[in-house]
Amino acid sequence: MMIDYDRKLVFLSNRKVASTSMERALGQVKGMARMNGNPVLKHIDYTRYKRMEQPLRTKGFTTITVVREPFDKAVSWYKFRARPELKGDPRYVGHLDFETFLTNFITGKSGWAMEFLDNLFCTDSRSGETVDVIHRYEKLGAFETLLQNIYGDDLTLPHLNVSAAVADTDFAMHRARYEAAFPEAFDWYRALPAPLETLGSR
Repeated sequence: MMIDYDRKLVFLSNRKVASTSMERALGQVKGMARMNGNPVLKHIDYTRYKRMEQPLRTKGFTTITVVREPFDKAVSWYKFRARPELKGDPRYVGHLDFETFLTNFITGKSGWAMEFLDNLFCTDSRSGETVDVIHRYEKLGAFETLLQNIYGDDLTLPHLNVSAAVADTDFAMHRARYEAAFPEAFDWYRALPAPLETLGSR
C-alpha cells in the first residue's frame, strides 16, 4: 500500500497485478508514504484497510487498485510459485501439476482465497463497499494514463517480475472448472465499469 496524503489517494497493492511496478513508479513521487516494510500493510485488502483508516489518517481518501481476470490470475500464481528457485520454500508448488494446484485451492486446502479472488480483495466484507477506482491488469495502459494525469507524463510503469513460462501445460482446459467453482468472482470482474483515466471523471 502507498498513500499520497497531499492528494488524498490510497493505492492498494494487490498481488500479481504489476504491484511491484506500481510501487517502483509511485516511489518516485515526492511525499508518497510507502508501507512496503510492514508485512501487514504491504498487501492489505480493502476490508482490513477500512478498519485502519483512523490510525492511518486516510478517512475519505480515494482508494485505487488493479485487478486481474480471475483465471489468468490463478495461472500467474502457479507460474510464480512453480519457479525452481522457490524449492524448499513452503510456497513452492513446482511438484504439483496445475490441475492439482487448482484442486487444492478450490477445495480450500491452500487457504489462498484473498490472494486469488479479487472480488474479495476489493470488497469490505461488512459493508459491501468496494475500492473506489479499479483498473484491469489486462488494460494496464489505462492505469498508466491515470497515473500520468495525476503525476505527470514522466511517470511510467516499469516491466518487472514477469512470471516465466511453464513447459507443456495447457492451462486453458481448466478454465471452465475454475469458473464453475467461483462464478461470483468472474461475474464481479465482468461487471467492472470502464477504467477511469482521470479522477475527475468519477
